[in-house]
Amino acid sequence: NFVNVKNITPDMIDEIKKIGNSIYELKLNGQNTVDDLLASLPTLGNLKKLNLSGSSVSDKGILHLRKFTALEQLYLYETNITDASMEVLGKLNKLRKIYLWHTGVTPEGIQMLRKMKSDLEVESGSFTLQQPDSTKK
Repeated sequence: NFVNVKNITPDMIDEIKKIGNSIYELKLNGQNTVDDLLASLPTLGNLKKLNLSGSSVSDKGILHLRKFTALEQLYLYETNITDASMEVLGKLNKLRKIYLWHTGVTPEGIQMLRKMKSDLEVESGSFTLQQPDSTKK
C-alpha cells in the first residue's frame, strides 16, 4: 500500500520484487511516473486488484498491465488514459470490474471494451435519469 508515499523509490521496487507473488492488491493511486513504475514491476502472478486512480498512468503505462494475468479489478478513474488503452484492457482475461470515470475514454471506447469483454462491469460515472411515467398510478 503506497497511498501515503509520494514517490516510490528503487528500494521499494526491490522489496516488491521479493514478495511479488504474495501481493494480491496494490494501491499506487496518486503516484507520479507510474508508467515507468509499471515497467519496472515484476510479474505479480497473484495480483487481483490494482488501484492507479489519480495517478500519472497513460496509455503507454497500460501496456505493462498485460503481465498481471490474475487482475480482476482495476481502478483507473481520474487518469489520462484514452480509447487507445481499450484493446489492452479488453485482453485482460480475468478482469471483471474496471473504474473509468474522469478519464479520456469516450463512450465509443467503453462500447469497444464491452464488445471485447461482455462480462466486464464498467463503472464510467455516466448514467441516464429517466422521467417517471406520469401515466402510471
